Formats: sequence, structure tokens, C-alpha cells
Amino acid sequence: MFEFTLVSSDLSYGAENLMTDDYLTPTTDYNNNPFVADTGSTLVILEVKIKNLNRSSSDIAGTFSNDWNWYWRISYDGSEYDLYSWSWSLSLSSPVGLGVSAISSNGTSWTNFDSSNDIIDAGETVFYRIPTVVDVDISDFSSPYELVINIPNSDGEDVEFIYSINGD
Repeated sequence: MFEFTLVSSDLSYGAENLMTDDYLTPTTDYNNNPFVADTGSTLVILEVKIKNLNRSSSDIAGTFSNDWNWYWRISYDGSEYDLYSWSWSLSLSSPVGLGVSAISSNGTSWTNFDSSNDIIDAGETVFYRIPTVVDVDISDFSSPYELVINIPNSDGEDVEFIYSINGD
């Protein structure tokens, strides 16, 4: 079981690529930046806080994870789009993973995290900043959308949670 907090969800064409505390936040500096969405797609940059409520460590976000796979999506302009992990090969892979992300133990000091999954100890709280890609070009970054995430309950079944972003 996990306690999940969505800290932020931002639309952008680019993410900050300098290793500072702004690493992987939205940016409009696209030159010489590897974190820029291809034409026809948009970045959805997520910052999440996760606490492991289990009595033992739990594996999250891994393709082969038995604890929690991240099959997340957005609903935008009447259609649904899967969120994909950022990939250096520019091939889209689902579920969302931690392959290119930032990690923090306190939500303020960030470092690079480059594993496809993470094992969180019992009771541990971790913050992640994750650039994901969606296959739709959203030019107005203040457009309303819904973020749909799945979180396993105590029976191990996924329960969907819907976050309204930029909406009324």
C-alpha cells in the first residue's frame, strides 16, 4: 500500500536539463536540450510524493514490478492518451517508469535518478519528478486536463484516481 500525493502536473514542450534543484521542471529553453518533446507530442511533467505503507520494502514503477506498475493517462479535449516514459531512443514505452527522473528525500534538493524502478523501504517517503510524454500536441499549457493514475489497494487491485488539472 502506498500514500500518494500529486505535488504538481505541468504541460510543457521542454524540461530543464541542468542538474540544479530545477532539474526536470518546465522550461522554454529548447536549444541544446535533450528534454524536448517531438512535434506532435507534449511533456507532462509530474512531481509526486510517495510513502510506502507496507511493512516491508516495495518495488514501484518497474515493468516487472509486482507491487505497482504505473499505467497512467490523461484525458484532454474529449480523448484519452497514455503517458509514456521519456526515452533517450525517443521510442515511447509504457508503463511510466523512473528511467529518466529526479529524486528527493525532502522535495527540495533534487538529484538524478536513472533506474527503471525503485525499491522504497517500509515507511519511507520519496519525491519524484518525472517527465512523461503524451502523443498529442497541446499548445496551451494552461489547458484543462485530467490525470488518471492507478494505485493498488490493500487487496492488490488497482484503483483509479482522477486529478483535475487547470480546471474549474
